[in-house]
Amino acid sequence: MASKLDIVKKHIFKYHNRYLFLLFIIACVAVPYMRYKSILTTPETINAAGHSLVIIAILFSGFQFRANHDWNRRQLAIKEAKNVKISLRDSIEIIDKKFNYTNRRRHEKIAVEIIHKAICVLNSDGECKFFNGKLRIDHDGDGGKVDSALTSVLNNFEYLATGVEQCVFDEEIIYKLYGGPLLRVAAIFDDYITHINVDMYPGRQGKIYENLRSVASRFEDREKNNTEKSRAETG
Repeated sequence: MASKLDIVKKHIFKYHNRYLFLLFIIACVAVPYMRYKSILTTPETINAAGHSLVIIAILFSGFQFRANHDWNRRQLAIKEAKNVKISLRDSIEIIDKKFNYTNRRRHEKIAVEIIHKAICVLNSDGECKFFNGKLRIDHDGDGGKVDSALTSVLNNFEYLATGVEQCVFDEEIIYKLYGGPLLRVAAIFDDYITHINVDMYPGRQGKIYENLRSVASRFEDREKNNTEKSRAETG
């Protein structure tokens, strides 16, 4: 359970704008009143009071800007998460039919060979055909659709992860709305992502879907910490 100090800190952080605004109003009233009552009599004390007002105003503006920025990031995260959900509807359906995606456990990876056979042109022996060392995608059959759907899924989750990494999207919102699906995609297609980086595009030095992997790793750590915390609290 949170300590009393943590609760107080959280309360102060949540309502800091209100406290600063109240302090600013008090100062605006107090300074003229003290001058009227001849409490502030020297130039030094008057200047000090004026400087205090300026500092409080700057702090209030800074906190207000941060609050607005955080609010915008949260709203953008909610909006883009909804857009991704709509965008992926057909793609998820395609890869689910091909790989039984939704019924897989999170760490039940799909082998690269299975994905290849689902998207490539097969020879008479049932093996994938290659041209100049590259896999020949069956664009005339279901293979092309599966390849496009899988790429769409990976790209959309990379988009969300990149937004989180660049602090464009609020991480907490993405974690709550899409933490589970993001972890599933990163884990189930982990071998295929490695294949893309190592075999298909070695010059990219592992940068393809880098943000997806990074955010997934962080989300997994959060999930473990939350589980351990829940167990400790329930005893």
